[in-house]
Amino acid sequence: MSSGRGTLIVGVDGSRGALAALRWAVAQARPMYADVVAVHVWQPSARYRAPYAPVDGLASPSDDRRRAHRILDDTVARVLAWEPGARLRPLLTEGPTVPVLVAHSDRAQLLVLGRRSSEDPALPALGAVARACIRRARCPVVTVPEAEADAPRPTAPALLVPHRTAAEGAPSRTLLNRRADDPCETATGAERPSRNRGHRRPF
Repeated sequence: MSSGRGTLIVGVDGSRGALAALRWAVAQARPMYADVVAVHVWQPSARYRAPYAPVDGLASPSDDRRRAHRILDDTVARVLAWEPGARLRPLLTEGPTVPVLVAHSDRAQLLVLGRRSSEDPALPALGAVARACIRRARCPVVTVPEAEADAPRPTAPALLVPHRTAAEGAPSRTLLNRRADDPCETATGAERPSRNRGHRRPF
């Protein structure tokens, strides 16, 4: 891909939210004259095994990598079926999810993440990975609800723009492009994530 074009980084984890995020990014990249990089971050499952747990049936790192490849390839293939000419590149990366995505955001125009749709007000609007990326990303962050995965045409979600103020050197957030009928939810800098730790959410 041409180095003169901008880049949209999309976090892909096999969820419907990630599929929606990738669809939106591909649609948005065309008028922006940008490329899309679908990033799937993985780690060997043995990393999460307790020292005393049995090793029988534990997947090998090569098995985990093959599974990660399938997740990424399947998501990319589904999006390319909608947009055959999309400038879309898959990228498989081993490591911790948030630091990897933040590192990729350093030279990106946007970091795009999916999120689950939930009618439970007790659950946070964004998962732990999305919240951490919003705090630490070096480019604007977009969150796309999973309902957009089946939309005829992806809508324009809100942008959450991290930047540092010259006076304080502290992160602040600016919400841009919010429409009255926008289905996306996101948190501004003044909002705090839910303290309900009984639920774990993906992107």
